[in-house]
Amino acid sequence: MNAKSVAMLMAFSFVLLSAVSFASGIGTSKITFSSANVTIAPGSAGTASYTVSLVSGNVWGTNTNLVNAANLSKEGINVSLSKTYSDPNYTGVMTVKVSGTTKPGRYAVLLNATGDDPSVTNALFTVFVKTSAINTTTTIAPTLVPTFSLYNSTTKTVNATKGAKFSLMAMDGKLVNVTVPAGTYVEMDNKTLSSYNFTLAIYTISNLSAPSTVSKDIVTYGFAFLVNGLISPNISFVNSTGADRPLITTAQYNSSWTTWTVLGGKQVNTSYVGGSYKFANVWTYNSTLNGIVNTEFFKPVMWVFMIKPSNVTATSTVPTTVSTVPTTTPTTIPTTAQYTSSSSNSGYYAAAIVVIVIIIIVVVAATMRRKK
Repeated sequence: MNAKSVAMLMAFSFVLLSAVSFASGIGTSKITFSSANVTIAPGSAGTASYTVSLVSGNVWGTNTNLVNAANLSKEGINVSLSKTYSDPNYTGVMTVKVSGTTKPGRYAVLLNATGDDPSVTNALFTVFVKTSAINTTTTIAPTLVPTFSLYNSTTKTVNATKGAKFSLMAMDGKLVNVTVPAGTYVEMDNKTLSSYNFTLAIYTISNLSAPSTVSKDIVTYGFAFLVNGLISPNISFVNSTGADRPLITTAQYNSSWTTWTVLGGKQVNTSYVGGSYKFANVWTYNSTLNGIVNTEFFKPVMWVFMIKPSNVTATSTVPTTVSTVPTTTPTTIPTTAQYTSSSSNSGYYAAAIVVIVIIIIVVVAATMRRKK
């Protein structure tokens, strides 16, 4: 083999090895805001800076996305990002414009990162829309009724002896999963049903603040179980002897997330209207599942997901406005979870390097043999 052939072979090998090495530069990132929230008057705008930083692995490329842009737009809120792609770390400015017709209240803005350095978790930013200027005419404020508007749902017929599993994606791209264990019957109208339609549903929320003005928990969205299309505390999941039979519910969130049970509302078409908080629920974080787990729900009722303030990195004074989350139903329903990288890829890259080296050795040996 002459020097020119060896040089070409080595160059080819370098390109292949570089490609493999570069492909291994996949990591995870997180998004943080310069402040936790902003207060904006109708017809005005506000800004906040954000930073996309690498948490683990090596950089490749990261897109910054607004998760709930469509829902915010329906409420008259437009969010734009000055920088949406680069290798972490990078910084941009988020501009929030509020229309003159946007209702006062609390709105959630969710950002995440996708690409080869996806988000560890979604980043939450809160927009408080102030009430308009008060005129001199004395008026009586209307009573605001909590409203849960259907966002997404999935329904199956359950055979009590077999059970069933359900999975549904929320508006932030996270999955809520429910397991109906085998041997789960339904008790309703003084009857025990061995076959029934079970629905897992997710709702956007309006006119509902946190259960405590002291805690300032951030309300996100609601979810419910339905049996034969009904949400009712008068229905129970039971075993064959009539004892309570809780379902297993999991969600892809960390320990700063929790839920409260809401009772007293009524179903209006696909919505749930009215009701109030009754008690907090107990969730346990499971590091294996990388999510929270509840094993106490045995009634088809409404629950509200909220985030404890400790999850927000920056602090500021929160105005006492009515809490609201966009209430529009999307025209398309997502069915897959967002992309996440796997550490197992490193094994494939190592194997590829070994194969390439072996090929180089074989080619060089064969060439030298022909030369002799």
